[in-house]
Amino acid sequence: MKKLPENIIKIENTDIRINIRICNFIKFSFLNNTNTREIKYKKLSKKLYKKRNLLKFLSFFIPYKKYRYIIPFGQNCDFSKCFLDYFKYNDSTLYNWCATGNSNIAQQFDVLENPQILFSGEYYYNNLWKCSKTQLSFHGRSENSELKNEDGTYNEKLLEEDLKELKSRATYLANKTTKYLKTQDKKLIVYTILCSKDKMAEQASKAVELYESLKNRNIQNFDLLVICARQHYQNISKIINSKYPQIFVRYVKSNYKKHQRLYKDIIGWTKIFMEFRPEKIDKSKYKTLKGFKKA
Repeated sequence: MKKLPENIIKIENTDIRINIRICNFIKFSFLNNTNTREIKYKKLSKKLYKKRNLLKFLSFFIPYKKYRYIIPFGQNCDFSKCFLDYFKYNDSTLYNWCATGNSNIAQQFDVLENPQILFSGEYYYNNLWKCSKTQLSFHGRSENSELKNEDGTYNEKLLEEDLKELKSRATYLANKTTKYLKTQDKKLIVYTILCSKDKMAEQASKAVELYESLKNRNIQNFDLLVICARQHYQNISKIINSKYPQIFVRYVKSNYKKHQRLYKDIIGWTKIFMEFRPEKIDKSKYKTLKGFKKA
């Protein structure tokens, strides 16, 4: 059999394209999709962070609302993640790093007043600790991988220790949150809405219920900020502001497929934090996040 010349087929794999040459004159070229997406994402992120830094600089020259305490009440960690990323500061309260999911507003106040309710019934662990009784899910102190044996199964002793620490921390944060709410200092209560189109009215009503609950409990000197996905903004703001025009409703973009990753909108969150800011920033309270990739 006649031997083919060496290098009759050459394959060049670059960051952007895959080039195939046959006999040095027939060429096929394909996009290297994986690397291309990664490169585009990195370039976009770099561009967005540059824009954010410019907006942060300009924010010193515009009026803004400032608050001694900023207290999230749900629905997820997106606000806390973006707040920490922007200000490099965090002063956690009970619901900062909690997914409130299907819990109702009354349950959230019940847990604040009686934190021993948490995990007093059925519960389970799946990256988050989920309390079936309250429908609240919390991050444990340990990473998921740190709770496993070498064979990939969960270590019961480590799970028990992680839950014990979480219960203690939740009690401390519940008392801290209650203390903040009762002060006369200016407070911003934040409710982040994460929902499908058919749940907009339900979630808007929960935000209204939160406002009424705060008023009924004689919480003073506070503003309520509701944050939702841009595509839901008109409907949600209409429902909320038709009853309480004093509630602030703002939006960020979402890349909604199965999940609304609201934390991905760097510029949208920047605009919110240019308007609503902490009165004081203690850099020593910066923390490292678990479970989030950089936006």
